[in-house]
Order: sequence, then C-alpha cells, then structure tokens
Amino acid sequence: EAFMKAAAAASRDIPAIVLGKVPAGIGGRKIEGVLDSKEVPRGSTVLIIDDLITEGHTKQEGIDALRLGGYDVDDILVVVDRQQGSSTYIQEKGIRIWYLLTLPEIVGFLASEGKIGQHDHHTIMVYLGK
Repeated sequence: EAFMKAAAAASRDIPAIVLGKVPAGIGGRKIEGVLDSKEVPRGSTVLIIDDLITEGHTKQEGIDALRLGGYDVDDILVVVDRQQGSSTYIQEKGIRIWYLLTLPEIVGFLASEGKIGQHDHHTIMVYLGK
C-alpha cells in the first residue's frame, strides 16, 4: 500500500498487484491471495517489493499467491534484510533476493555515529546471531 501511495505521489503509472493480508498471531499477518491485479496481465513476470524481510515465510506466501494467480516471480527486492535466515530460505526456493541494506549494517552505522552505545550494538548483534 505504501508503494502504491508513493507511486501515485510521484505521478508515475507503475502497474502493481495488491495482495490481501489478514491478521495472524500476535502482530503478524498472512497473505490470503491476490486482491487486485487489473493493471498487470496474467502470465507477467513480477517483482515483489517490500520494506523488510526476516525469515522469508511471508514472502513465500506472497510468491505462492502470485503464482497461483498466474504470475511468474523470480526476484524479491527489499529495503532491509534482517539477515535472520531469509536469504537462504528464499534462494532455496529458486528466488533471487536483492536488498539495499542489512540490519547489521544499519546497527553498525548507528554505533559508529554514536547514536547507540557499544553495549546496545553488541546486544543487537548477538540477537541477530552475528
């Protein structure tokens, strides 16, 4: 939804597919299928774009929904990869994952700029398994 708003604000015609999401578990959500795809013909290869990836399971739900809807998916682009298993999981499914930043890079930058202390930096990196 945020992507669609940003695209509209930029006055661009970017064809998009909207996936339906329903709440699942504490603070989670589940992909329930394709809600709107009138701008993108079935059989098209599509790029999944998202803000964050942790383990990759929700992205897999999106891939499955798109493929069931008649679309090809080869790649995912995310802004931040938390690097908590997502790359391996998604690549094992035959999908390429592209990211702009990793969470360890962000945390390292914040520590180098004095925005977080070394103790917090260490605690976060341990949590991330790094």
